[in-house]
Amino acid sequence: AAEIQRVLKAFYSVVKGTEAQQRFVLLTGVSKFSKVSVFSDLNNLTDLTMSRAAATLLGYTQVELESNFPEHIAALAAALGKTYDATLAELRYWYNGYRFHPEAEAVYNPVSVMKCFQEREFKNYWFETGTPTFLIDLLRRTPVDLGELSAAETDFSTYDPTNLAALPLLVQTGYLTIKDAAMSGRDRLFRLGYPNYEIEQSFSRWLAQGFSALPGEELSGALQRMLRALDAGDVRAMLETLRIFFAGIPNDITIANEKYYQTIFFSVFRLLGAVVEAEMRTNIGRIDAVVKTK
Repeated sequence: AAEIQRVLKAFYSVVKGTEAQQRFVLLTGVSKFSKVSVFSDLNNLTDLTMSRAAATLLGYTQVELESNFPEHIAALAAALGKTYDATLAELRYWYNGYRFHPEAEAVYNPVSVMKCFQEREFKNYWFETGTPTFLIDLLRRTPVDLGELSAAETDFSTYDPTNLAALPLLVQTGYLTIKDAAMSGRDRLFRLGYPNYEIEQSFSRWLAQGFSALPGEELSGALQRMLRALDAGDVRAMLETLRIFFAGIPNDITIANEKYYQTIFFSVFRLLGAVVEAEMRTNIGRIDAVVKTK
């Protein structure tokens, strides 16, 4: 953290010292840090991170997608043997959903959309650009409740490199996004969620593998066995396979935090495509989780 502050302070000092020669400066990155001593050298920034005016600046809106790439959408539809409208719906399902302000229009991931047009098939392209190892390590230390993802607006106003908060960082790095907002007292509360299918499936797989310490091939095999058991209505066999994910937790990890184990549970069932509802209330109490299948 001290090294991060030192480097940023040196960089911002240069930017501040050359203001007379600057016409326009735009700084980008996956995260910002709190205005600790770093920003005493550059204290006149306008933060666009969650600005309504800039919310659609770095992604494709629905209108932009349809007006700029009709021939690519048609070529993709032909390659997949789908109709034009069905292909548009599939693009939206896979790659749309990023919202940088609760009242702004959602946008598409431009990298994934372009890769999809190039390869003419739907895949998790964004995860090919890097693996979220740092985030998985952070979440293992401080797990979050995946069944109730929400954060106050004030949580996004400051990023302390010495004490990183998981939810704001997950939004900044694109693994979660703003779904909607509501007032809670005098503060605005954001409801968060996965932006689209690409992120939900890919990040769920990384979470399941990172938290359970299962090798990739074992993870795939266990998921297939669970899926077959669920399709057959065989709850006993499904639960026996589910135990593999918990048995694989290294014995040097002793976490008395229910969220750690909830993360595995939620990630596994999201990978299976099941609907999972946590803490469902009934007239006799609360059920930890309900998994809904056909």
